[in-house]
Amino acid sequence: MFLWYALLWSVIEAFQEREIDIRGPLKDDIDQVSSVLRRCRNAVLHVPRNTNSRLDQRIQDLVANVETAATVRRISGAFGRIFVEEFKRRTKENRSKRSRQNP
Repeated sequence: MFLWYALLWSVIEAFQEREIDIRGPLKDDIDQVSSVLRRCRNAVLHVPRNTNSRLDQRIQDLVANVETAATVRRISGAFGRIFVEEFKRRTKENRSKRSRQNP
């Protein structure tokens, strides 16, 4: 689960770096959990050398809020819909190009 959360932050970060405009409830959800997701990504993918804790504090911060799981699920679902819509759009566009090239 924590790896999924960490990778989700990487997707969010990629959208931000590419300045892809995210609005509405998806943006609100991302704003709500962005800090803890980023810290979770760092905890999962950049494991500290010296720690006496079984569960990194950054991950404890993530799971401390009971709403986080529902918010992350909404974000994941929204990105899933975005990717499917984009795939369909590009597929349709490519078919149209091919049909014009091969009448």
